[in-house]
Amino acid sequence: SGHRFWVCRPYHQQQELEDALSALGAEVIQVPLIKLTPIHSALAQITSDYLRSYTQLIFTSSNAVTYFFKQLLQTGSDSRCLADKNIIAVGPKTAFRLTHYGISADRVPSVQSAKGILDTVSTLQNDLTGQHILIPQAKQAASILCDGLRQRGAIVDQLAIYDTQKIVPPDGVRLRDGDTIILMSGSQVDSFFSHVYSGESITCVVTSTGLVKQVRKKFGGDVKCATQSTVDAIVSQCLASYNSGK
Repeated sequence: SGHRFWVCRPYHQQQELEDALSALGAEVIQVPLIKLTPIHSALAQITSDYLRSYTQLIFTSSNAVTYFFKQLLQTGSDSRCLADKNIIAVGPKTAFRLTHYGISADRVPSVQSAKGILDTVSTLQNDLTGQHILIPQAKQAASILCDGLRQRGAIVDQLAIYDTQKIVPPDGVRLRDGDTIILMSGSQVDSFFSHVYSGESITCVVTSTGLVKQVRKKFGGDVKCATQSTVDAIVSQCLASYNSGK
């Protein structure tokens, strides 16, 4: 189509989405707006002994899965030390990442959000007294999930194992009217509207209702939400948005 789509993830996470859009004739602009860095002091805590007391682990991103299991494998342990624990993944992409490490998530909410996880947990066990839950996550993660679990009686530990840092795009990268911007995290949203956007007529495609709300605080234009954060769902939403704008 020649239509321009901006992919704002770190370079190492862009390829599958870029390939899918390019195959449809789109022009893909790679503009990473964040970079991920491990927090080594937190990762060093991840050992089989450390994990023994937990009854549940909740993974809210595929990045958390990758950092967590890379560290666990480096200690000489593997997924067997999680055999007696309930594993929850925030969505299908995170659940798929878990399968790379031999884990099949026990629960994947139908709604990919903190509320979706809380609703899923509540359908199983509304009173979480006695449950010891670990949430490996980004340093910037919101506390809504942790707070909700604690209100239900759980003991919850948040372990910030990686940092999401905003980066300024290179000079010469400019928005044009009609561009579609794919934003997949709160940090990408903040960086885009701080460093890139300056009033152009664009469409934003995001991957959760939470991101819709975040974008609408900064932007009065067209915001579309993919049904999931998978490549297929994002591409489908991009196509629908492009076709509706013809």
